[in-house]
Amino acid sequence: SCSLLTSGQEGCFILAALQQLDPYIKKIMDVASQVALYNFNTNTNQWEKTEVEGTLFVYARTVAPFHGFTIMNRLSMNNLMQPITKELDFKLQEPFLLYRITGFFTMECSSSCRLLAVGIHQQIN
Repeated sequence: SCSLLTSGQEGCFILAALQQLDPYIKKIMDVASQVALYNFNTNTNQWEKTEVEGTLFVYARTVAPFHGFTIMNRLSMNNLMQPITKELDFKLQEPFLLYRITGFFTMECSSSCRLLAVGIHQQIN
């Protein structure tokens, strides 16, 4: 079995595509089929949509950091890769999952933000 969430050949293709971005990915832990990434502009005090949207994958890795997530961008070749560490600060405000590393970002998840937030929280703790 190539992926926890998808079976058969499709799961193997998805895992192989993720491993092209990070060869240490060993297993897909969770999936949100449609997310969009926003950045908080502190000058205008408003959220601005970025050029990143697509399918989000939470995954396990064989080396530290042992978990991460990526958005496979449908709009361009620029995918978001984010390690999950204790420095990752996040908060669920449905339908958004807010997170911060150096700036403020938010992901709009159609229906799966709650499950995704639980999965990320479990990986951090």
